[in-house]
Amino acid sequence: MISHEVLIAEDEAALRYIYDRILTSIGLTVLPAKNGQEAIDLLTTHTPRLIFLDMLMPHVNGVQVLDYIATQPRLGSTYVVIASSASDYEKYALHRPLTEFRLKPILPTQIRDIALHHTQAQPK
Repeated sequence: MISHEVLIAEDEAALRYIYDRILTSIGLTVLPAKNGQEAIDLLTTHTPRLIFLDMLMPHVNGVQVLDYIATQPRLGSTYVVIASSASDYEKYALHRPLTEFRLKPILPTQIRDIALHHTQAQPK
C-alpha cells in the first residue's frame, strides 16, 4: 500500500478524529493541526499530497494558510480541499489551482473518495 501524508487543519477535535480514522484506514499518514499556525508549521517540514483545510480557526485562519501555500513552490502539486460551513469561502477555491470547496459537513465517504483520488492510496 502506498502511504502519503495528508494535512488536516481543523480546530474541532472531534472532526480531526473522524478525518484521522477515515484516512488512516486507507493507509494514509495524517498530519493533524488544530489551528492555522500549526498547519503552517507542519508545512515548513512536510509536503503533503492533500490538505483538508478549515477556514475558521484560531491564531491563523484558513485564508492565511492558503496565502502561505501559494508562496511555496514545493507545495504547488498539493491538492487543497477547503472545508467550511460558510459558503462565502467558496470564492477562495475558484481561482486557485488544485483547490476545491466543500460545504460542511463532509460525509465520511466523501473524505475517503477525495483522499483515494488525490493520493492513489489503495482502499482496504
